[in-house]
Amino acid sequence: MFDGPAVEGRILRRIRRILRPIHPRETPDDIIFEKLQEYIHNAIDLAITMRLEQARFVSTFPIQAAAFQASRHSTGGEDQSGPIRMCIFPGIIKQTMFLGASTPVDISIFKARVHLESAFEQLHLNSPLQKENK
Repeated sequence: MFDGPAVEGRILRRIRRILRPIHPRETPDDIIFEKLQEYIHNAIDLAITMRLEQARFVSTFPIQAAAFQASRHSTGGEDQSGPIRMCIFPGIIKQTMFLGASTPVDISIFKARVHLESAFEQLHLNSPLQKENK
């Protein structure tokens, strides 16, 4: 697992080795390296936060014959009805139940683009459900 303080110390020591030969001798080390340590600490915190935030987003492909949910799916404005026949672009969901959050809530950032059963009626194709029932 990631050990932030140990990594932070190693980074700081490496940068000090590089900077010592070129930094002005009349300026005390503490003034320069305290600020440097603060920058490194903030950079590591930001990297961790961004990594965790990235893990909260998932792609979703609605499956065939699933019910259409307006909050998660879009038909692109066409008048369609029935269950989902095809997903043509995945949705992006942000999971708010993450790292011990108390309520399981998903927020649809980008709705999945789908075509519903009625969009295929003129093609006279059997639906997956009709094939199973025969």
